Amino acid sequence: MVESRLKSNMTMSISLISLLIAVIVMFFGDNLIGKFGAPELDLVSTKDDFRLPDKLNEIIVKNIDKQESNLIPNTIRIVTIKNNGGSPSKNLNLVIELEGSIYQYKLNSPETITKQSIESNKLLVNLPRLSKNAEVSMIFWVLDEKNAFKVSYADDNNSGYIQSVSKESKDSNILNSILLVISIASVLVLMYELLNKYVFQLRKENKESSEKLLENITSIYEEQVSKNEEELQVSKELVTNQDVKQKLHEMIRISNELTK
Repeated sequence: MVESRLKSNMTMSISLISLLIAVIVMFFGDNLIGKFGAPELDLVSTKDDFRLPDKLNEIIVKNIDKQESNLIPNTIRIVTIKNNGGSPSKNLNLVIELEGSIYQYKLNSPETITKQSIESNKLLVNLPRLSKNAEVSMIFWVLDEKNAFKVSYADDNNSGYIQSVSKESKDSNILNSILLVISIASVLVLMYELLNKYVFQLRKENKESSEKLLENITSIYEEQVSKNEEELQVSKELVTNQDVKQKLHEMIRISNELTK
């Protein structure tokens, strides 16, 4: 019994701890990890067709020849790189490579940009520091850009390719699904153990009530038996006294008759 209760308590403790960890990670995981983590660069990018207003396009077409009109950019690519990590990225070098000729670009960031240059279809950017939650936004006017492009980086901590937020979101969704399954399983185990404890307590109370009732019945029965025995004893004494008196009267009567 003791071993069974100890096992039940351990199961409930493990389930409760698992549930608490899962809930904390689901709701506060990003903040906890990001608070103590290294720099983490995330990428968000959108692409759209670039079209001039019809009237402006007519004016341009009239004033330039066909060969020059074919050089007008037909795509806008917006790229935002943000540091979602727990510490700044220092001496950050970015290389944004597009599949298409860069017609024009524009950079915007609250951080200091010490270098920016174009090499063919690549934009090279250098920042002494990209603080936590700071970002660099870039707008590209591109001619004949394909869907594929990539961004590589190197800083004092690491180097590699920056992953798109969509992939990060997918991984996050998978993690949240796993944590949700763990939470549901933990809740079910807790409910099962609590139900077992309730049934055990109910049975224990019923057993104690039955034993108490039996003790009361036994006590009442014993009192009744004792009372009956006392009454029987008194009755016997009365009967004995009456017999003695009758015998005494009979002896007196006989004695009187003999005297006569």
